[in-house]
Amino acid sequence: MNDLSTPSGASLETPALNRIFVLARSVFALLGFAVALVVALPQARDGILNQFHAVAWKPVMRVALVPPGDTVETGGPAAAAHTLMFSPRALQETGSATGDAVHAVPVAGHDADREAARAALTHYIANRYRVADEVVSRIVDTAYRAADANALDPLVVLAVVATESRYNPIAESVVGAKGLMQIIAKFHPEKLAGHGGEDALFEPAVNIQVGAQILHEYLRRYGDLETALQVYAGAIDDSDTRYARKVLAERARLQQALERSQRAA
Repeated sequence: MNDLSTPSGASLETPALNRIFVLARSVFALLGFAVALVVALPQARDGILNQFHAVAWKPVMRVALVPPGDTVETGGPAAAAHTLMFSPRALQETGSATGDAVHAVPVAGHDADREAARAALTHYIANRYRVADEVVSRIVDTAYRAADANALDPLVVLAVVATESRYNPIAESVVGAKGLMQIIAKFHPEKLAGHGGEDALFEPAVNIQVGAQILHEYLRRYGDLETALQVYAGAIDDSDTRYARKVLAERARLQQALERSQRAA
């Protein structure tokens, strides 16, 4: 009887141990999946960090700019940024600024200069991103108008478009960000109400207009372009400010394209 009872006891313990082992393995697998998801989809934090309203107006903004000579590619280490001080109203009215990076602001004061700048940007962007000239031309024109309306640098607006969607007006992320500037509609219903709602984000003019308004609000709130860009990307906790560096590196390339065009003229 003793010989027969021993296997019976072992057979009772084995399923229980197996169940505990399977349960533990499942828990660790779920934890690993969650960690991998957060790492793979940092944009999932957009909804929490990205979408706030401005609460205070700051008449002078400090803008961190990558020097025009910097040829750093997106994602690489950026050179030390210069600091540029400007009044939003003065920038709109005169196209000028003050500071050690004043030459980096491309806003022209005359219509002919602005048209030449837009044409040069259209040519550069269309070739770089392989998008039709007429499509890029409309995006550039819209970016300039949105920048004028929100006291922004138009090259920053275009750099955000390049970084977010590579000029694809129907781009959509896994977290629901849509269009050229990858806007999450549920956080800005008041901005979209007059445009027909969320589906309007796939219209380039609406998307850029709303995106510029959002960026303008962050600039008003924080007074610093680098911080505003990090908040826009939902990456405020990134001490390396990688998103802002990507945008500013792209802006520097646009600036270089303008300067090459001016030298060739």
